[in-house]
Amino acid sequence: MSELPPPGEELAERLMRKVDFEDRFVGIDMHGHKGNTKERLYSLESISTFVGVDDKESLQIHGSSASIRYVDFEELAEWLESVHDDQELADAIRREIAKHDNFKDKAQAVQPFLEKRLKQATEVT
Repeated sequence: MSELPPPGEELAERLMRKVDFEDRFVGIDMHGHKGNTKERLYSLESISTFVGVDDKESLQIHGSSASIRYVDFEELAEWLESVHDDQELADAIRREIAKHDNFKDKAQAVQPFLEKRLKQATEVT
């Protein structure tokens, strides 16, 4: 994982807050049985916990009850730039998604950056 410099206090405070409805980010919970559901995400923390794919064993065991929690990572980078003004995290996400061809690998590469930025923001505030 490449370096992600810690955010300044002002950025950290923005990252820790919930955004207004008009600035929300939308992900999609892709569920084999229930279908797709839009998820409205109002904070970096909610996005970080949302993103992911159930592991292979879970998908095999649970079949249609397993899910993929999808976000468009380019849209996420744009959201981080426009709503939070976090260019460093947006750039890190773009670098990581450029290295991978499928969503699962992209999600596994991006997730640590989201978690790291949340930890950094928590430590600064």
